[in-house]
Amino acid sequence: MFVLFRLGILAFIVMSTTGSLLAAVPTLDFSAWYASSMIAAFAILFGLAAYSFYLCVEWKGGIADALVGD
Repeated sequence: MFVLFRLGILAFIVMSTTGSLLAAVPTLDFSAWYASSMIAAFAILFGLAAYSFYLCVEWKGGIADALVGD
């Protein structure tokens, strides 16, 4: 509830979805029959995080400015 009141509804939805997705991933055993769904879940999370980082950095003026500073 802290995230909902402090950061807003979008952050709460993202937190809840990410938590549910990670809770559904049972193991890191790549030889299990359900390993493909685990890899897909991690790929989706990583892809969304990378895309969000890209959008945030581009909004601020580029990767060089974000890494070096002002």
